[in-house]
Amino acid sequence: MCWHPNLAEQPQLSGTSIFARRPHPPPYHLSSATITMAARSAALKLDWTKVTGSLGLRGQTAASLQAFKKRNDDARRKVQVLSEQPQTVDFAHYRKILKNQAVVDEIENYFKSFKPATYDVNRQLKAIDAFEAQAVKNAEETKGKVEAELSNLQKTLENIETARPFEDLTVDEVAAAQPEIDEKTASLVIRGKWMPPGYKVRFAFYPAHFRGIWSIFELFTNASRPAGALWRPFRSVNVVTYYPTFPLLPPTSMIMSP
Repeated sequence: MCWHPNLAEQPQLSGTSIFARRPHPPPYHLSSATITMAARSAALKLDWTKVTGSLGLRGQTAASLQAFKKRNDDARRKVQVLSEQPQTVDFAHYRKILKNQAVVDEIENYFKSFKPATYDVNRQLKAIDAFEAQAVKNAEETKGKVEAELSNLQKTLENIETARPFEDLTVDEVAAAQPEIDEKTASLVIRGKWMPPGYKVRFAFYPAHFRGIWSIFELFTNASRPAGALWRPFRSVNVVTYYPTFPLLPPTSMIMSP
């Protein structure tokens, strides 16, 4: 006598009929092994294309992910091929066809005592988690630096767009924007150099008939200015501070010209 699910819904007959109502079978419970296998099966269903697209992977990272996917696919194919092969050995068959029974017995003992090696991957998983956390941290730091750089570039662009023409700027404004200009000028004056190297070659602003070092003072000194004041456009420099012997030099009227 067997139970059939459709018979449970039939009306109960009189007597001891085999078609009498039977109780429902107990509910079916999944074992832990079945749940584990189902979890592994779900983990294997990974959409690699979606991973690459959602994370925006490019370049070497995308290539490394593709290489890992290929290794994963190859391993899964090998496991599938091996799982389809018989997993039991008919040692009785080999005892019939082989004369050396001791070899068969020895192999059978090895086969029965064999246990697959197990590996603890917790260490590798922890290393992967630590690497991921560090990578996310580095990415956040890089993001902050890029945002700060973009902010600076935006301010620079605004300054360029709102800047006045170069011909409207004064020497004081240029020196305030670039303090190293005054430092370089002071260094040249201390060494007795009144022109930047190569300036007269590129900008021939004085008449060609002036000769000698005194022609420089002829261009820059002014009788109405205090003694030792060197004239230049928009501002004055106290030459005595950097060149104490300047007031002792001959006046500009002694400059010889052809």
